[in-house]
Amino acid sequence: MRNVVGVVVSLGYIMGVLLFSAKVTWLGVEVSRKFAHIMVANWWFMGNYFFTNVFACSLVPVIIGVVMAFSYKNNFFKGIERPGQKRSYGTIYYFIAIGILVNISFRIYGNMIPLGICFVPLGYGDGAAALAGKKFHKGCFCIRGCEKSLSGSLAMFIVSLASMLIYNAVYGLDYSVEKLVIFSLTATVIEGVSVNGTDNLTIPLGTFLVSCLV
Repeated sequence: MRNVVGVVVSLGYIMGVLLFSAKVTWLGVEVSRKFAHIMVANWWFMGNYFFTNVFACSLVPVIIGVVMAFSYKNNFFKGIERPGQKRSYGTIYYFIAIGILVNISFRIYGNMIPLGICFVPLGYGDGAAALAGKKFHKGCFCIRGCEKSLSGSLAMFIVSLASMLIYNAVYGLDYSVEKLVIFSLTATVIEGVSVNGTDNLTIPLGTFLVSCLV
């Protein structure tokens, strides 16, 4: 029953965030996108509390991923879809990444808590990078036609490290500060070279691969 409640609450929360993001488009589409990006990331903590079954947990990113594909085609969630040629599959990749991490974590550890350490750089660090880059716009550079900034990369590193330190402490994981610094640097470099929304896949999966090596 707990897992069923988890699915219902999760879908309600995420859909609520996506719908509300349309209310803050007056701040700019990039701001409303990253508002949704960061707020949806809070779902991982809900998942940690509710889910003991990988199938029930996987339903959430699968269902929302399908909804995101529909929104991409029909521009249903106006607070998260970029207009014109700037559109990308990033919103879909975001939930694909969640689904992959959830299944790996359940398979290895029996729950989704441990690999949350690989997700928080995407949820919080990447969101902070976009907002800081837009606000300060310092040290700009271009990667395959996509503009990046050193101010965004610095925010990515700081927020990723802070979020991982907090997550590590809250859930009693045994990652050393040195390892978390390495994970944060990895996520920052990956974010800096990824384009067209692919960072929503490459950040968490790249961080996971590095965590297996160090």
